[in-house]
Amino acid sequence: MATVSYVLQQCVEKADIFELDALVVVFDQALYAKAQQIRWKNDLYQKRLVVRMGEFHTCMAFMGAIGKMFKLSGLEDILIESEVVAQGSMSGVLSGHNYNRAIRAHKIMYEGLYRLLLQSFVESLNEMSAGSFRNTAQSILNKDDRNYSTPQLVEIHKLFNEFVASERAKSPMFAYWCSYIEAVQILLMFLRATRESDWHGHIHTLGLMLPYFFALDRQNYAR
Repeated sequence: MATVSYVLQQCVEKADIFELDALVVVFDQALYAKAQQIRWKNDLYQKRLVVRMGEFHTCMAFMGAIGKMFKLSGLEDILIESEVVAQGSMSGVLSGHNYNRAIRAHKIMYEGLYRLLLQSFVESLNEMSAGSFRNTAQSILNKDDRNYSTPQLVEIHKLFNEFVASERAKSPMFAYWCSYIEAVQILLMFLRATRESDWHGHIHTLGLMLPYFFALDRQNYAR
């Protein structure tokens, strides 16, 4: 605690030297908890320092929240029977502690579910709309300079959102697995924002994570 307190003091002094109103300080999991305890008791630190957890542990915590949310959904059986994850590694994947395997498992599961979702969407369209969807998708894939704002694609996106909203209202199971897709999307958006040094995207996706941390008993991360 004394070492962390000294680090925070040095950060305030450095902020004064460089005439900064506030300074962002990043800690890994164990030190982050101690830093927050010290910061909460010090008005100066609360005003001048923004204490954040490192992205690696944030991802691990969020994957742990996803694992807890979907542990009894059959997700474990799907990953084991498809041989994506060995049975002995499943605990580490669901908790997020086995980072590389957890990321890989969620990516594969996400792609599989999204393929089924798109297949169901195309089957719900009439012949003309389905043809337009295939032609638009193919034209995007064939171009190096991809334009995602064409009128055709905007219309397809609108139809897709309407389809998802309609099916979610009809089927609790559909809504449940859509919530898994949304959670993994947040994880992938966070990773992309971090790797591309997109600060606004990073903060936005971190905000999307907070309800999961609160709801799934990750209070330290939510704070």
